[in-house]
Amino acid sequence: MSASLRKGFLPARKVSGLATMLNLMIQGMRRWIVVGIVGAGWGLGGRAAPVDYYLPDGGPYEDRVPTPAEFFGYEVGDWHLRPDQIVGYLHALAAAAPERAKVEVFGHTHEQRPLVQLVVAAPERMADLEAVRRAHLERGATATRPAVVNLGYSIHGNESSGANASVMVAYWLVASQSEAAQAVRRDVVVLLDPMFNPDGLARFAHWANTHRGKHLVADPNHREHREPWPNGRTNHYWFDLNRDWFPLVHPESRARVARFYQWQPNIMNDHHEMGTDRTFFFQPGVTSRNNPTTPAGVFALQEKLAAHHADALDRVGSFYYSAEGFDDFYVGKGSVYPDLNGGIGILYEQASSRGHVQETDFGDLTFPFSIRNQVLASLSTLEGAVALREDLLAHQAEFYATASTFAGDRGVSGWVFDPAGDPARAWELRDLLARHQIEVRALSRDVTVGERTYRAGEAFAVPADQPQARLLAELFTDRTEFNDTAFYDISAWSVPWAFNLPHDKLETGLSKAWGRTLEPGPRPVGQLHGDRTADVLAYVLLPRGMDLPRALGRLGRAGIVAQVTAQTFRALPAGQSESIDVAPGAIIIPVTRQPDKSETIERVIDEILARDALQVMALNRGLTPDGPDLGSPSLVTVTAGRVAIVVGDGVSPYDAGEVWHTLDQRWDMAPVLLEHGDVKRAELSRYDAMVIVDGSFGSWSEDTADSIKAWTRAGGTLIVEEDAISWAINKLGAKITLVEDPAEATPATPPMRVPFGEGERINRSKLIPGSIFAASVDLTHPLAYGLGQDMLPLFRAGKLVMQPSKSPYQTPLVYTPDPLLAGYATPEDQSRLSNQAAVVIAPLGSGRVVAMTDNPVFRGYWFGAMRLLGNAIFFGPAMKTP
Repeated sequence: MSASLRKGFLPARKVSGLATMLNLMIQGMRRWIVVGIVGAGWGLGGRAAPVDYYLPDGGPYEDRVPTPAEFFGYEVGDWHLRPDQIVGYLHALAAAAPERAKVEVFGHTHEQRPLVQLVVAAPERMADLEAVRRAHLERGATATRPAVVNLGYSIHGNESSGANASVMVAYWLVASQSEAAQAVRRDVVVLLDPMFNPDGLARFAHWANTHRGKHLVADPNHREHREPWPNGRTNHYWFDLNRDWFPLVHPESRARVARFYQWQPNIMNDHHEMGTDRTFFFQPGVTSRNNPTTPAGVFALQEKLAAHHADALDRVGSFYYSAEGFDDFYVGKGSVYPDLNGGIGILYEQASSRGHVQETDFGDLTFPFSIRNQVLASLSTLEGAVALREDLLAHQAEFYATASTFAGDRGVSGWVFDPAGDPARAWELRDLLARHQIEVRALSRDVTVGERTYRAGEAFAVPADQPQARLLAELFTDRTEFNDTAFYDISAWSVPWAFNLPHDKLETGLSKAWGRTLEPGPRPVGQLHGDRTADVLAYVLLPRGMDLPRALGRLGRAGIVAQVTAQTFRALPAGQSESIDVAPGAIIIPVTRQPDKSETIERVIDEILARDALQVMALNRGLTPDGPDLGSPSLVTVTAGRVAIVVGDGVSPYDAGEVWHTLDQRWDMAPVLLEHGDVKRAELSRYDAMVIVDGSFGSWSEDTADSIKAWTRAGGTLIVEEDAISWAINKLGAKITLVEDPAEATPATPPMRVPFGEGERINRSKLIPGSIFAASVDLTHPLAYGLGQDMLPLFRAGKLVMQPSKSPYQTPLVYTPDPLLAGYATPEDQSRLSNQAAVVIAPLGSGRVVAMTDNPVFRGYWFGAMRLLGNAIFFGPAMKTP
């Protein structure tokens, strides 16, 4: 056992008074009796870790409050705790000391696990907690007002030392009678969130416990340390929830951000894990890579808090580092989001045992040791919050007091948006902004910017001058210049480009155009044109709208045959006197051609009108006023939308999860998750389309490739993204040509040397870390039906580049000559992308390969490009080369 571990096992404690000493003796006997009953053997001299290992100098403790060991039947760190066990223990703490603790459920995960917080404060504050909350939001005098600290753990489910540490922190908060604990309860309201990602934590706890033997195995090759795909890091749909703080795609994030605004914490902890051979990290991070909109006061307070962390870890001999490796740039991370909301976010990273014990260069790293560091950092945060309480409250008050000045200094009056015939997408944008407390206004008069006029009553505006001015500025940024070009995550995330609604940034002086404040209201539904009581010959779904794939899915599941138009025509709705222009991509649903399905058609049309924000026309004549008639041979039958997503080892779980979530949650489809090893045995004729996202495909068998190739040649639509394009070229013979990277060519002369120590930063700066590029769109191509605009912003996070197709018809999206819209890319990479293909359709037998260099549903919120995926699924047969 190392000296540091021995030091933390049974430290001396100051005991005052005989009663206190007797109480401590009784508690100690009780805890060691539990240890003796359950046994031990997790790698620290064969003994399980008692309370005093995790909480040196933490007592005395109230005997009425159960220790974790008493509740679980074993000491923390002996097994990985499940979410239900953790929630149960928090309820037990609140029941034991209701005057100072309570559990609040504020949401549920996809798998219906509760999202909970343990709220702890002094009894006099708990007696009227709502009044305390309201006073905090008013940001008044700081003399007696408590600070609010949100302790949050394990947003990555397999980084479980944080969640397991939470129960020890909770015990200390509720049970400890030490001066430090009493000071925290007096000066702080603590919101302890034991697990940001219960679904992922449950997946990992099951894995680690399933492979735990009587004798723990530290060998990194042991199966316990080698989680299978997709592992426990992510949530139910394989999303990284630590990238979802601003997209708010998932119920966990939506509930958590709503809870955030209920309390507006001054400090938010975000406890993670990192590589096994690392030590412990706490912020501040790399100064040059921090978000430029974050106020300087955030970093000054992080520095002061860092001194408390260092002291706590020094006392037990734990090594740590700060100001390197990690940054606070991307606004969608848990340690950055509070910085732009008047608080202080703090990232903690603990070296991970990824199980119960694992080898390192310095000996075995045990799960209890990693838990202890997380506990100590939590307590040092609370210690710092007490010491800096007035500074934290003053910082928050100043943050909002200076919001108007910040907005004015930027010289921007606001942004104006046009719904552009897609009310659902416009609603999704307004709903997202409302969840971030960002105000949206109607226009009181028309506003003209350049050649575009935004109409009052249709368009809406987002004023720059509002309390959320800094967060708004970051969500709407088009930044292309950076102090440091090495990024931990992406470099761009612009909400206006993600939604791709027509928009403009307004200079100062137009605020008089702002009208009343708009609430999102209920999600828009469909609109009917024509009389359904007449003898309806056919229904027409107009092509604009993000909900069209959802409507097509309803039709496909019901077995209704529908066709897509390739040409513009005019239609006269039944019972009306004025005809309507119908653009390419409209859906014709013949009624009289499938009389046995007439009742089903009417039912599905009812569903579409009630749930999908689309324009629906009822027609009672097959002859159109202009353009093709309803029986035209130019109409192509759409697919039923039967989709398989190929998953498993090698596939990016993030990208696969984004496709799965889009189809399942947004479009109410039922995609099949097909393991690549099962492809050769599957009846592939069941599927109209198959999706293979980014990944590394070296482990895929030739049988898998042969099966997919045969299926595609028989008429299937294979959608491949990013590096899956190379696999389709090499294994399927898809006629797609990539642009070689000149940087990979053998240089003609010896390369110039660069400092070795600069290698990581220089290599990061050569990447496209996640930036936004413009592509010109062929709106007549089936892949682009319904997009409505001939420029589409695409999110790119790789360097693969395709040449345009040799067929002049099959490159529906091409990068513009000067494509960078936001984010970082070297001048060389921008030049390589110029005029190259973003999407190529490569015929293969009777089918086709739809190759996309970029993910059209990036992180589940790239609404402007989502239709590319839906169109590829349903309109594949319409993509045959003319």
